[in-house]
Amino acid sequence: MSQYDRWSRDGMPEGDALRRIQQNIDQTMRGVIADSRRGIPTSASMIPNSQREDETPRATSAGSVPVTSPPGIDIIDRMVDAQDRTDRIAAIRQASENAWIESHFERGGPRIESDYEPFDDTHMKK
Repeated sequence: MSQYDRWSRDGMPEGDALRRIQQNIDQTMRGVIADSRRGIPTSASMIPNSQREDETPRATSAGSVPVTSPPGIDIIDRMVDAQDRTDRIAAIRQASENAWIESHFERGGPRIESDYEPFDDTHMKK
């Protein structure tokens, strides 16, 4: 297996193809440099100035409004509290059921026994 030489020019374009590629690179770099010399545009908007609406200052409000919770937030708070209670009850129930099941496994638990023997002569001769 031959080792890859990253400095090799094998597979690189030659002649006219190389000149066309270099010409495109040169044009792109000239455009980038020209853009940097012009500076940052004052408006980054793509809407032409002729189509923009004049921005007029907005009038201040006539008074102040007290900051309060939005209407209905008390209903949402009660619903969230009810769901929290339901979730806590479900978690306690699940924990107690798991503890009960685990306590049966710790003592050996109930075993289901059968006289069925899969490797018995009567079953093996079938």
